Amino acid sequence: YTWNTGATTTSIVVSPTVATNYTVTGSNGSCTSSLVTSVTTNSLPTVTSTTATICAGQSATLTAGGATNYTWSTGATTSSIIVSPTITTNYTVTGNNGTCSNTRTTSVVIAPTPTVTASSATICPGASTVLTAGGATSYTWSTGPTTSTVSLSPTTTTNYTVTGSNGTCANTRTTSIVVNPNPTVSVNSPTVCSGQTTTLTASGASTYTWNPGGLSGSSVTVSPTSNQSYTITATSSLSCLGNTVTTVSVTATPTVAAASTTICPGGTATLTASGATTYTWNPGGSTGSTFTASPIVNTTYTVTGANGNCTNTRTVSVNIGSAISIAVNNPSICAGQTATLTAGGIGNLNWYAS
Repeated sequence: YTWNTGATTTSIVVSPTVATNYTVTGSNGSCTSSLVTSVTTNSLPTVTSTTATICAGQSATLTAGGATNYTWSTGATTSSIIVSPTITTNYTVTGNNGTCSNTRTTSVVIAPTPTVTASSATICPGASTVLTAGGATSYTWSTGPTTSTVSLSPTTTTNYTVTGSNGTCANTRTTSIVVNPNPTVSVNSPTVCSGQTTTLTASGASTYTWNPGGLSGSSVTVSPTSNQSYTITATSSLSCLGNTVTTVSVTATPTVAAASTTICPGGTATLTASGATTYTWNPGGSTGSTFTASPIVNTTYTVTGANGNCTNTRTVSVNIGSAISIAVNNPSICAGQTATLTAGGIGNLNWYAS
């Protein structure tokens, strides 16, 4: 055989780009004969396929076109497939138009998911604080702002969510602002007598400042001369402030008055006290503003006067005067006569007939 390509084999391999006729001449030694054959060139399908960029955990739909039927490297034979790669992955699709086929490679790119950070805070009631987000290029807070920082003043402990995006992928972070309570301060309110001191003791906080006076500490000693209010400003361990007011009531101490006296032996003295509302006499234990005493020797008495809560004392003496010895004559006379009576032992005498 002789082909018009020059080949002299029974079979030849050709690769025409267009439909082409080929002539082969056969010879049996004496005689020859020729035959014309043709190779028809069918066009290859132009296979197309979409690409995708997704975030981790998402799915992508890849769609092929340009052919009649398709076979994907995943085994699927539909024009569209759904894939969920965990890393950037290439996929191959072979498209066939019945006679010819062609291949297309496409990819699904996994974009990075931002690691969103957000600060937290602890505040006192009435205070404000700033929360700051990071790790992304844009942010949206659950309160509405789209900035990386937000200023907030919650009245109670509150959680906040910020969504950060890097353009393709987003992530969410939850943070909180803890609102610590102001300390609840307790303090005593004593009543004292004028001239005395008392101790005020506060509790419920970490540090305390007392005014007036500028004193510090949980306990302070004061000596007010009249009713006095004190304001306690207390700070907790987290610098939260609490205030309370206490009053020291001052009761006047009575000024007790009583006078000493002198009596004759065997006599009785009445002692009188004033300046208080109740009285107690000692020795004797008698009560009342007056006290009757009949000492046989010089004696000191203490009277304690009280006006309710406050007391004061006064000391008085009952002194015994000297005893008197009187001498007088006892004359005898006749009726109608006169007699002279003479007394001695005392300077001043009063005579009485009996």
